[in-house]
Amino acid sequence: MARPRPKAGRLDLSVFEKARFLADPLFVGRHLVFAEIRIGGDKKRAYIGNLWQRDPDGRLRKLTHQTKGIAHHPQHQPGPGRWLLFLSNRQDAKEPQVWLLPLDRGEPRPLTTVKGGVSRPLWAPHGKGVFFLADPRKVRGKEEETPDVQVIRRLFYKLNGLGFIHDRNRQIFYQPLRGKRPRQITRGTEPVENFTVTPDGQWILFTARWFPEADYTWRTDLYRVPAEGGDPEVILEFPGFIGSLAPSPDGRFLAFEGNDLQRGFSTHPGVWLLDLETLELRNLTRPFGLYVGNALNADFRWATSLPSLQWDENGRVHFVVTDRVTTHLVRMHPEGEPEALDQEDWCIDGFAVGRGPDPEIAVIASRMDHPQEIYRLQPGRVQALTRINRWALQYRFRPARHFQVPASDGTRIDAFYLPPRRRRRGAPPAILEIHGGPRTAYGHSFMLEFHYLAEAGFAVIFANPRGSAGYPEDFTDGVTRAYGERDYQDLMEVVDYFVAQGLADPERLGVTGGSYGGFMTNWIVGHTRRFRAAVTQRSISNFVSFYGTSDIGWRFSEHEIGGTPWQNLATYWHRSPLAYVENIQTPLLILHAEEDLRCPMEQAEQLFVALKVLKREVELVRYPGENHELSRSGRPDHRQDRLRRIRGWFERHLLRKP
Repeated sequence: MARPRPKAGRLDLSVFEKARFLADPLFVGRHLVFAEIRIGGDKKRAYIGNLWQRDPDGRLRKLTHQTKGIAHHPQHQPGPGRWLLFLSNRQDAKEPQVWLLPLDRGEPRPLTTVKGGVSRPLWAPHGKGVFFLADPRKVRGKEEETPDVQVIRRLFYKLNGLGFIHDRNRQIFYQPLRGKRPRQITRGTEPVENFTVTPDGQWILFTARWFPEADYTWRTDLYRVPAEGGDPEVILEFPGFIGSLAPSPDGRFLAFEGNDLQRGFSTHPGVWLLDLETLELRNLTRPFGLYVGNALNADFRWATSLPSLQWDENGRVHFVVTDRVTTHLVRMHPEGEPEALDQEDWCIDGFAVGRGPDPEIAVIASRMDHPQEIYRLQPGRVQALTRINRWALQYRFRPARHFQVPASDGTRIDAFYLPPRRRRRGAPPAILEIHGGPRTAYGHSFMLEFHYLAEAGFAVIFANPRGSAGYPEDFTDGVTRAYGERDYQDLMEVVDYFVAQGLADPERLGVTGGSYGGFMTNWIVGHTRRFRAAVTQRSISNFVSFYGTSDIGWRFSEHEIGGTPWQNLATYWHRSPLAYVENIQTPLLILHAEEDLRCPMEQAEQLFVALKVLKREVELVRYPGENHELSRSGRPDHRQDRLRRIRGWFERHLLRKP
């Protein structure tokens, strides 16, 4: 007689204490090293991260034993390879430093002790020292006491998550393993953004914006400087953003992630190849229409800090692409075509390529029904290497059903439907979730928020309207200078579709979203009364004030809205949800982080005050010490509070029939 299938466990926010976030995979021979981050310490209001190693026989071994701070960014020493370096603010260190861990199981020791910390460490190819970025004033120990008065002379002077950046000037340093003081390599007046070292150890390649008009252009310059120091020379003026830098093993080419903004923010990021001998540049991926990078939203992962481009010894470069609602790992020879290494429905958050002519490949990935694990990619096969988040099996998470909803103009919109975990008679109350960006996407990633709402009895609807990433550029460009038009129509037609299918109760609909999704939530409740409750998060309500208060407001708005507020005030106001505040009758919960520099706090305050003056049902929740990343990497108790409030608001307004 067959055993009865056990019931799924009841999902509550204690899962945060069970969760393990994975990042930074790295092959050390046939061993796989990775970072594991969990919640703990300080009354479970902080994160603790340690390095682990998976041996070829499958055994896991803990390499670091931190009780405070996060160890991450591991790199294996070239040559004899005795040491593993990593970044950490371990124990009582407040700023990240470079630590060295002997692979013969000894204790880690610090390599740097720089005030203010270091970033982006990189082994020299000979393995006798480490390059890194740091503030020269702090390395020399001659920094004067920082005044609390800020004098701003730059247009780009603040950045979400970092605060004021106008006086930050990180330069490249070299720290020998057997030396006392680091040696400064670059001496620019503006910070180095990213760097790498050629395989022969002769040159450092780095990106910076050392030109007078840096605040007024998207241009990024690529420089070359001798590794021993000297005068840098510009070898490339690139008309957009440059990301990860990866020299080919033979030193002939430099691959980098870049976006030349040919179609503004709707342009696909790509892999570019620079011939370091001829300085000829070409985009490897544009002819194939690939969107390079992971654009999928997820609220249960950790950002990987290792390079997003990796070469193998066969001269092929590896990278992740977003393909509508999923991601794939792709490899490509400079003279060949892209080859997808998997056909999975999942979200790849990091990968590692081993050495040798037939290298091992591992990825960190999540699926709709399971958080991150590490998998090995083999021809025609995917093998799970870890079961670190096996706690999730007891909840029997289900993947959402994928639909292609026909829009009124004939375009098919990718949409998903996650039913309530417990079925009841009739169409259930449903919540429309709207992603941020707008140039991101929903797809096959793990979203705890969706499962938490489904546990409460809600169906969850989410979709990729015009403006979403991972689609042809015409589709992604569909929102430019047209916010609240076709994107709004796509979302309403998706809701219409699920209502018509009997999958959503038209009398019990809710809507929520963050960032652009918050803007669209505000827009929706100002243009229709079909939703009985709404939660807007880290949102935009007024593009006029957003232009001058957001860290990227002037750059973003001039492309997305058009012109400046003083040139085009009517359009800026017409695109602002605040212009339609008198139409808002939907009960609205406003969630906002007090240190959000992307969508500043004043955006929430304006909307809240207007609705209170109009005597509408509205609440404002402010999260101190948090920024735009609250839902993804905020303090654990704040992340839990946010989810609890979203669910409680919808339970109060939607679970009973009107």
